[in-house]
Amino acid sequence: MRITIIVDNLAERGGLFAEHGFALYLETSEKRILFDTGASGLALLHNAQRLGIDLALVDELVISHGHSDHTGGLGAFLSVNTRARIRMSPAGWLPKYKGREAYIGHQLPSEAFEDRVALVDQPLWIAADVRVMPAVPIHDQMDTHFEGMYIREGEAFRQDDFSDELSLLIENSEYFGVISACSHRGITNILEEASRLAGEYPAVVIAGMHLRHSSPEQIDPIAEALASRGIVQFHSAHCSGPLATGMLRERMPGRVGWTSSGKVIEF
Repeated sequence: MRITIIVDNLAERGGLFAEHGFALYLETSEKRILFDTGASGLALLHNAQRLGIDLALVDELVISHGHSDHTGGLGAFLSVNTRARIRMSPAGWLPKYKGREAYIGHQLPSEAFEDRVALVDQPLWIAADVRVMPAVPIHDQMDTHFEGMYIREGEAFRQDDFSDELSLLIENSEYFGVISACSHRGITNILEEASRLAGEYPAVVIAGMHLRHSSPEQIDPIAEALASRGIVQFHSAHCSGPLATGMLRERMPGRVGWTSSGKVIEF
């Protein structure tokens, strides 16, 4: 399986766009899968073209959650792809806000793509070696990232608990892995649920951890928990932040790297 980061906060090389967004492409023996669409169609289409990825051939689009830095390229994707099913949570339509004024949800009205949506509310195989995992139980409340995020319900707001968050479980003959875009419900919680479903702890993790504004005291127990579980490769993505990535590198020397637009991971 070949995994290519199409859009991320950094760029692997010249000629590729970086933005605060995330889009990842998986090519298996039977399916082409896109996980999120970045923050803008410009970055998604430009980078895909430069990387030799034909988005028109994508079979499945999985939307990790409804924030605009993961769904902003959806309109551009739909303009070039007429065949992919769109996998998202039933809660994925909810209007999302940062604070109570800044709308940060889907930029397209649901009517523009709802006829292509296949809702995911339980673990679902979308290829022989790729499974979609819906929002996970929260075992460690300290490893959640809800602060300042809201759902609007009429004129009222409630804290967003990211019940729409989807992750990917990937497998081959050697390794079991997990891909998480932002880990709002907590990377440790996501990995615990993934290990319950698969019967083993993931060896490879590609994840944004939403720790870029967190303090060392907040990051430390998360880094310690990850380091204790024998992960072979950890690819820190998007919203993890340099401090969290650096702390994880200290505990897992030689096993932690950054993702960036253009990075290829063979799995």
